[in-house]
Amino acid sequence: MKKLSLFATGVIFALASHSVVAEEEVVPHAYVAPSFGKYFFDNERDIEDDYLYSLDFGYQINSNLAVQFGFGKINDTENPGLDNSIDAKWYHLDSLYYIAPVGKWKPYALASAAHMRIDPSNAGTDDETLLGLGVGVERELTDRLALRADVRDYYSLDNETHDQAVMFSVKLALGETKRKIVRQEPPPPAPQPKEIYVDKPVSIRLNIEFDFDKAVIKPEFYPELEKVASFLQRYSNIHVTIEGHTDSVGNDAYNLMLSQSRADAVRQALIEQYSIQPGRLTAIGKGESEPVADNGSPEGRQRNRRVIANIKAVEKVKKVITE
Repeated sequence: MKKLSLFATGVIFALASHSVVAEEEVVPHAYVAPSFGKYFFDNERDIEDDYLYSLDFGYQINSNLAVQFGFGKINDTENPGLDNSIDAKWYHLDSLYYIAPVGKWKPYALASAAHMRIDPSNAGTDDETLLGLGVGVERELTDRLALRADVRDYYSLDNETHDQAVMFSVKLALGETKRKIVRQEPPPPAPQPKEIYVDKPVSIRLNIEFDFDKAVIKPEFYPELEKVASFLQRYSNIHVTIEGHTDSVGNDAYNLMLSQSRADAVRQALIEQYSIQPGRLTAIGKGESEPVADNGSPEGRQRNRRVIANIKAVEKVKKVITE
């Protein structure tokens, strides 16, 4: 039986070195497991091997770990050397670690601590403390019913001997054993902001007034002219029509010429003072044909002596949208 002990220990280490935690949703639960098997005493004991019975009460902590307490009896056996019968009872506490389940098959390794009372018929009782290791496999039949088989090697701290046990169990779970996993789909990712460029209309208006019968830009209108020049420099792809106008004083031909001179003066100022390309500027005289005020008053005539331009462009503006 020492070979059985060495084999059991070797299997434990082999399984442990390849252990993988099983992913299984298990509800912690209690169970009961009646067991039957055979106990093999160390040859030095001179006790015949015999059958054993045990009733185990356990608790499945999770899919990988369980603990159980059991008590049982080894069938009345014989001590040939002393010619007497032996009654042996034992109590054991086991820890089971399940290794890499495959379908409904669940191999496990176990560690055990036990107390055995050997009671010969013609001698005093002998109490022993045993420490054991073992390996086994569990086969799930239903959610609450399973079969188990394992082999154990027990070392007696009192006699320094090795016993072995082979056990078969029926495991009956008490209560719910598994919880159905409801996996929620992750929410769709939040829409990501996206930057786009849209067209934005922009414009500026030029309005310069002139003195009577003059085509000279007055100093107070240069700030306005500078704003228009800046606009043209920023939007370099636009073309501008500059319109010159007069009041109604004088004949039509003269006023048409005067309005053209006023438009030319503004165009030339934009070219020479602000470096606007000549090809972008067109000057046109409208004479007195398009008044904006009543020519019957000095104020109205002043407003009509003017150069105007309505300048429009399109600006690309960044906009953040969510799709």
